[in-house]
Amino acid sequence: MFHKPSSPGMVIIEVDCEFKRFNDLLGKHTWSKMLVNPDSDEEDKSSEVFYCNLETGRDVERKGWKRIWVEEHWFSGWRPDNT
Repeated sequence: MFHKPSSPGMVIIEVDCEFKRFNDLLGKHTWSKMLVNPDSDEEDKSSEVFYCNLETGRDVERKGWKRIWVEEHWFSGWRPDNT
């Protein structure tokens, strides 16, 4: 995952080239439709996912993005069903 200090609220993630469901990821995702039990402050929020034309992690870094390695403990206690 990459972040850019001058672009808060944006990240770039790497997806395995074997992944076949890009159309499921791309586009606007309204949180109230994705989350099972959204909090009141989450109901009107959305996320937008765009395709990145940069081919390698190094290309992303050259554009000023900083790599952050995703750590397993970030997901400790997290459940995909939002309970």
